[in-house]
Amino acid sequence: MTRTFVVEKLAAKLLKRGGSATVTGTMESERGPSCPVQRGQALLVTRAMRGSLVLIPTYNERRNLPRVVAGLSALEEELDVLVIDDASPDGTGEIAEDLRTICPRVSILHRRVKEGLGPAYLHGFREAFRRGYRRIVTMDADLSHAPEDVPRLLEALEKADVAIGSRHAPGGRVDGWPLARSVLSRAGSLYARMLLRLPVSDVTSGFRAYRTDTLRGVDFDRIAARGFVFQVEVLRRILDLSGTRAQEVPIAFRNRRHGRSKLTSAIIGEAAAEVARLAFRRRTVDQHRDLSSRPTGRFEPRVTVVIPALPHNGQPEALKHLGTLDYPEHKLEVLVARGRSPSRQRNEAVSAASGEYLLFLDEDSRVSPRLLREYLAVFEREPAAGAVGGPVESEPGSGFQDLASLVLGEPWVVGRTASRYRARGVSRFTDERELILCNLCVRREAFEAVEGFNEGLYPNEENEFLERLRLSGWRLVYRPEARVARPQRSGLGDLLGSTHRYGRGRAAQMLCLPSRTSILRAGTTFLAVAGLVAGSLAPFAGSPVLAAPLFLHGLYLMAVALRLSRKGDLKRGLLGALLSALVQASYAAGLIQGLLFRNRRPQAGEVTLEPVRLMTERTRVLLLRGGGDRDG
Repeated sequence: MTRTFVVEKLAAKLLKRGGSATVTGTMESERGPSCPVQRGQALLVTRAMRGSLVLIPTYNERRNLPRVVAGLSALEEELDVLVIDDASPDGTGEIAEDLRTICPRVSILHRRVKEGLGPAYLHGFREAFRRGYRRIVTMDADLSHAPEDVPRLLEALEKADVAIGSRHAPGGRVDGWPLARSVLSRAGSLYARMLLRLPVSDVTSGFRAYRTDTLRGVDFDRIAARGFVFQVEVLRRILDLSGTRAQEVPIAFRNRRHGRSKLTSAIIGEAAAEVARLAFRRRTVDQHRDLSSRPTGRFEPRVTVVIPALPHNGQPEALKHLGTLDYPEHKLEVLVARGRSPSRQRNEAVSAASGEYLLFLDEDSRVSPRLLREYLAVFEREPAAGAVGGPVESEPGSGFQDLASLVLGEPWVVGRTASRYRARGVSRFTDERELILCNLCVRREAFEAVEGFNEGLYPNEENEFLERLRLSGWRLVYRPEARVARPQRSGLGDLLGSTHRYGRGRAAQMLCLPSRTSILRAGTTFLAVAGLVAGSLAPFAGSPVLAAPLFLHGLYLMAVALRLSRKGDLKRGLLGALLSALVQASYAAGLIQGLLFRNRRPQAGEVTLEPVRLMTERTRVLLLRGGGDRDG
């Protein structure tokens, strides 16, 4: 008689036994799930330290549980099972006790009352921590999760911190669900993904495998969710840890064979509200998180400065100003990467770099002396920070350059992107809209984790790169004190050409890696363009309603003019409003062009790296005073 048959046969037994609030059962077997031989506690610890524990919360699952345990017992993996029963009135707890008598790998946690899914998993996690398991698997007891998929989840943990059995990933599917339930599942995942900015397609899946070491880093006392949202909150908190990664494993999800679904309209409403509360709490915590610590001067890792340049240009202007940095020159490495593909130039430079941190500048970037200190103060305090950026402010120039700087630094014109061109607010967690590549410091570990820049994108390669960083669990930080100066575009054609290229680059980024930001920006742009086109047709259509978008746009430009003339210079405000309209039109044209026509890939060609020996201002002063020569 096979062990699977024996386990399934126990489904007919409903022995009446009293429950307790303790864990029962042993997991000392050395010879497999059907072996009755029991060893000692030392062997239990030895097996647990190299094994995996499967957590199965149950409530009224007496007909399904034996088949789940039988499927797990048939696997070649060394799996122990912990059944967490919430005082099921149908006798599931008694069935679990019967299973334990013939499967020494099974243990049971009886709970006196029904507390919900979240507390059940918390009990299971803590028990796994206590016993020293390296990996934890969570799955449902209703046969919707196939036991034979467990080895694939555990295999995925070789490269991830959490592996998710996904219904919505390519190759995944749902069998036996009505269309309405499938739509509800996808809508729920999309809702949670958008609000919590999660990088996986199936955020509500309960079929997962975790590295125990990663779970230990989660502060479970801060988790408020008790029901289905518990899984969502655990995933978000795991990905908030430094350098953690989630991987989806496609599965075939099957509708339950026996019993009724526990998902009700009340539970759905409660879950939606809980996700919204979680998103609000997380946003509030980020907004009030103090990131404005001052540089201590004690954290001085090796930093590589990367400057891309054209092949036949002279010495980059940036090199003339790097010597003013307040940083030990023997811990600075400067690489000028010459070529015609900026993304590739930067990737090649990083491959040859020796620094733990990477500072990306442009040829004409002019750094401030405290730039590196400001960046490293954030990295020292925030281990989850993958990239920190600051504003690139324009140097005083002609009247047009000053007007262009005013327009680009105005949030009413360019939104949050204005923070790239003018220091705004305090240090804060952010997204890619506020960071710019010509003044960006990146943790090398994070850069290599996402495999650098996409060499098929230019411009906007930094937006796609930063979005991948964020989706991989790294945090992005805006540091207004970390300022770099650059000359502004010198003419109207130059400025509009750059904004047109930026629009094309945003389109290419959206097609390559869609994000909430890029999709919303593209949608808003299309609506604005459609409204203005409709308004221009109003005289021919004879409908005053169609003229409403033009009227509203005119009011908007008047508001921009007043805002730009805050110091009483109405002429400057009117010219600024006109330039704003041209900048937005140029960006919209580039965006539409990029979505309709494929952008040309940047030229490849050869990349030449030029190491530069830097002499800081302090060394130069010492030499002038007769301090002698010194090695860098």
